[in-house]
Amino acid sequence: MRLLHHDDGRPNWTHVGLVGLLVLLAVRAVGLVFYRLYWHPLAKHPGPRLAAATQWYETYYSIIKSGQFPFEIQRMHEKYGPVVRVTPDEIHVDDPTFYEVLFSPTDMVDKLPFLTAAGNLPGVVSFSTLGEFHRPRRQAVSPFFTRAKVLDNFASMKGAIRSVANRFSHRLSTEFAGKNITVNIRHMLASIATDMIWEIVFCQPSHFIDAPDFGHPFPMSFEGALGTTHWNSHFPWLMKMLGLLPESLIVWAWPTMRSNIEWRAAIKAQVDKIIDPRNKDAFDNSPDRTLVHQLTDPKIPADVRQTERVILENINIVGASMGAVVWTMTTGMYHILAEPTILKRLQQELKDAIPDDSHDLPDLRELEKLEYLRACIDESLRLAFGPMQRLTRIRPNKALTYGDYVFDAKTPLAMDVWHMHTNEALFPEPMRFNPDRWLGQPTVDEGADPLVPGGVKPQKTRPLSYYMRAFSGGTRGCFGDHLSRGVITITFATLFRRHEMHLHHSTSFERDVKVHMDKFLARPKKDSKGVFIVVDK
Repeated sequence: MRLLHHDDGRPNWTHVGLVGLLVLLAVRAVGLVFYRLYWHPLAKHPGPRLAAATQWYETYYSIIKSGQFPFEIQRMHEKYGPVVRVTPDEIHVDDPTFYEVLFSPTDMVDKLPFLTAAGNLPGVVSFSTLGEFHRPRRQAVSPFFTRAKVLDNFASMKGAIRSVANRFSHRLSTEFAGKNITVNIRHMLASIATDMIWEIVFCQPSHFIDAPDFGHPFPMSFEGALGTTHWNSHFPWLMKMLGLLPESLIVWAWPTMRSNIEWRAAIKAQVDKIIDPRNKDAFDNSPDRTLVHQLTDPKIPADVRQTERVILENINIVGASMGAVVWTMTTGMYHILAEPTILKRLQQELKDAIPDDSHDLPDLRELEKLEYLRACIDESLRLAFGPMQRLTRIRPNKALTYGDYVFDAKTPLAMDVWHMHTNEALFPEPMRFNPDRWLGQPTVDEGADPLVPGGVKPQKTRPLSYYMRAFSGGTRGCFGDHLSRGVITITFATLFRRHEMHLHHSTSFERDVKVHMDKFLARPKKDSKGVFIVVDK
C-alpha cells in the first residue's frame, strides 16, 4: 500500500489514479472475454475458445507466425467441422455449396472494416466497407473491365501489346537462348505483366522488360505492399501514424517500406501526368480511353471523381493485377516445365494453331479458343489461389442458413479460395497440376455427396469451373478477371510457342512454388528468390 501514499502518509493521487485505471482495464478485459465466450451472439458456434475470446489469436498467426492463419483455420475445420468461429465476431464456413449463398450475384453486402484496412487504400472499390458506398464506386470502374471492353482494348492496342510480346521474346532469343544463363521468371513475368497492364490502363509504354536481366525494381515493388497487409489490418493506427512521418524516416526505420512507397509514387506520377491541366486538350481529345478517363467521366458521381480517389483506384487496380497475374504465371510455368507430358501437349496445340512462330500471335479471341491452353491457365489460377486471405461478407438486413445453422443479419461470414481450390471432392489430388480436370465440361451434380465431412449436398448442378474462384465472386468479386486472363493467355502463348526452356536445378518446388504464407495473396517461403529457368531456344 506504500505505493499509494507519500512518505508522510498523504495519498499519492497519481499512483492511485494509475492503479485504478489498470484495475478498470483489467475488469473490462475480463468482462469482454466472458461476454465473448458466454453471451455473444456467436457463442453457440464451435471453435477454439481462445479464438473466440480475443483477436490476438489471429494476430499471432498472421504477424508473429507470418501469414499462417489460413492454415490454422484449416486445422480448426478438421477438428470442429464445416462451421467454425475463427475470431470473436466472425464465422468461417468450409463448404463449397455455401458459396452461392454467401457470394450472391445480386445481394448488396458489407465487409469487415478490419479486413478492408488491409490495402491501406481508403475509399477504393475493393476496400469499401459498406455496400451502399461500394456499389456506385464499382459502377464507375467496372465498365472498363467488362469482357467486351477488355477484348476491344487488346484488339485496338494490338500493336502495343504485340510489341511487348515480341520485345521480350526477342530478348530471350538473342540474350539468353543457348547460353546457359539463368532467368528469374518472377522478375521476367513481372516486367511482362506490368508492361501489358500499363499499356491497357494508361495507354502508354513503360518498357520495364528492357531492363538488364528483367531486373527493373518497379514491377517487383508490389511485394513491399503485400508485406504490410496484415499490419494494416491489425494495427491501422500504426500505419496512419507512419503516414504522417517523412518518407525518408519511414524507410530508415522500416527498409521494406521503400518499395511500397516508390510503387505508389510511380503510379501517382503517371496519373498526375495524365490529368495535368496543361495536358487537358490532349487528354480530352485522346483517341485512347484510359482508366483515368473512365474515373473522371462527368457522368459518374463527383466523390468518385476526386483526384485522390482516382490515384488510389489506379494504385489498387494496377497493383492487384500485377501481383495476382505474376504469381499465377510463375506457378503455371513451373508446373508446365516440370511435367514434360503437359509441356509437349501444350506446345503441340500452339504449333497447330500457329504454324509459323515468326508471325505475330493471333487475336486474343482466337487464342482463348485453344482448349488445352485454357485448361493450363485454369489450373494455374487454381493453384495460385488469387486472394489467400479469407473473404468476409455481411448481409445487413438478411439472415442466411446453412444446414441446421441460422446466421442472423449482420453476422460476418467468411469463406476463402484456399479451402475451395484444395477441396478433394471437387479436385482429386488437389495439389497436383492437372489441366485434364478442366477438359470436357465437367460438372458437380445436384444431390451429389457432400463436398466436406458433415457438409450439405449440392443444391444445384454446376460446372466445375463455378468452383474455381481465383477472382472471387458475387457483387464484390474482382473485376480484373478478363484483363488478367488476357495477359496470361498472350504471355503463355508467346513463351511456349516460340521458346524451349527448362527449369534450373536451383529451383525448388518446396521453397519457391508451394504456398507457405498468406500475404493477402499466396506466397512461397520467405527465403525464396524466385523460380529460375534456362532458355534453350
